[in-house]
Amino acid sequence: MKKAISLCLAIQLLSFLSFAQKRESEPLEAHKIIQADSISKNELYNRAMSWIAETFKSANNVIQLQDKENGKILIKGAIKYDAPAFSPGTNYSGNFFFTLSLEFKDGKYKYDIDNVYHQAYLSRYSEGGIYLDKGKKKIRAQAEAEILSLQNSLEIAMKREYKLNDW
Repeated sequence: MKKAISLCLAIQLLSFLSFAQKRESEPLEAHKIIQADSISKNELYNRAMSWIAETFKSANNVIQLQDKENGKILIKGAIKYDAPAFSPGTNYSGNFFFTLSLEFKDGKYKYDIDNVYHQAYLSRYSEGGIYLDKGKKKIRAQAEAEILSLQNSLEIAMKREYKLNDW
């Protein structure tokens, strides 16, 4: 168990380091294919749907496409961002919006997180796509941390067996 946890942490650290190595003008994205040997497409789909229900306030509000037969789910979600004041008179607090695409096949699944952008509650502080070259490195760093947390949460949930509540 300790080896599995250590391996998972090492993989996530490598994912985080890959964020840091992106060129300044590249958008924030995450793409991964994960082997899930001997787990059916339907079981993977059910695990993902369970994760979505646990992760988002309203699964119905974020799910844009739900196709169990073809093994696809498309989500448009948001993560709240409470920003520290970068300088007096600014407030970048708002949300990070993103698109999460999930695809399932027997024995594996794939996720793509892209279209990440920041929208402040006060529109004059919104940054659009998350790029370093916009001069908002702290916003990008926080967005990277939030996306990494989302990835970790998904990957952990996809390892749990889906069980119907048989009460």
